[in-house]
Amino acid sequence: PLLDYLLERYSIRTRTLPSLHPVTRRTAGADDELLRVAPRQTNPLLDKARATQLVESHRTTAAPPWGGGLAQHPGFTLQLPDGRDKETVPAQHPARASGDHGTVQVYTDGSLQLHGRNRKVGAAYVVHWCTRAGTECITERSINLRPDSEIFDAEAYGLLRGVSAACDIASRTGAEKVSAFIDNSSVLQALVADAHHNSISGKFLASLREKILSWMSNDPARQVCLSWTPGHSSVVGNERADQKAKEGASAIRADERKIWPTQSLASARRTAKEKMVRQWQHLWSVDPRHRNYRRLRTTPPSLKPGPHLASMPRKVLGLWLQAKTGHGDFAPYHQRP
Repeated sequence: PLLDYLLERYSIRTRTLPSLHPVTRRTAGADDELLRVAPRQTNPLLDKARATQLVESHRTTAAPPWGGGLAQHPGFTLQLPDGRDKETVPAQHPARASGDHGTVQVYTDGSLQLHGRNRKVGAAYVVHWCTRAGTECITERSINLRPDSEIFDAEAYGLLRGVSAACDIASRTGAEKVSAFIDNSSVLQALVADAHHNSISGKFLASLREKILSWMSNDPARQVCLSWTPGHSSVVGNERADQKAKEGASAIRADERKIWPTQSLASARRTAKEKMVRQWQHLWSVDPRHRNYRRLRTTPPSLKPGPHLASMPRKVLGLWLQAKTGHGDFAPYHQRP
């Protein structure tokens, strides 16, 4: 099962390789149109490529150093936690929001609800208009997503839809600043990271970069600020976005449904790991060679350590595994003939 898992992970990775990569060019035969022309063309690499045809393809290339990305744009600002705790940021948020007169603010969130093996995923955004009298909700939206989507996908898609809506409203109203708040700092870090090394929700993040740069390029005075805000900390806009995201997880209560035809890369990797664990546990339960071992262990194997090992410090656990398996920096390893 482990070798099959590694092969499946590799086939998923081929969906992220640049279009001019040698492997990408060799797997071009996995296309259905080419198969109808040359149905006999097959090899292990093509077979693996065909198995992932329903997984999203996000092929990026390294950005040139002279191009300048989103993080280098003078009108773009990114505010990450930077060591601030969950009490300081919410306390400072009302003063910050009231000081952004004439600013379009947007709060986004994603939701993943698990009921056994059933998954419900939703995203949402809430747009506010800031004036001297306070903030006013302009529009809000809940979106139901594919049930096999990951929470990162939901957060990224919610941010894309929210910022896009805020930029469109700012264009119509003449506002020169858009402020977005999200409680997932990983999405913000991935947005400004090199797209060549970040393929999770890559299409959503690439579309978001393009939208922000396009909106700011139309007027040098325009600004976009993306900020992290802690979840469940009584920030009004964030709490409302969280509520709408939970509504979006329900196909009945959501304002709209967005079911794209392909499986996300993160979801494909999770599915491959779950498949490997199921096959591993099945093999462990039926293989006669494990009969004596099953007498000593009542629980099936798992990728997670047992309760006793899980409580050990990571360094101590690593040393224990080296001593247990014999794979470590030991003298017999260096003194081999």
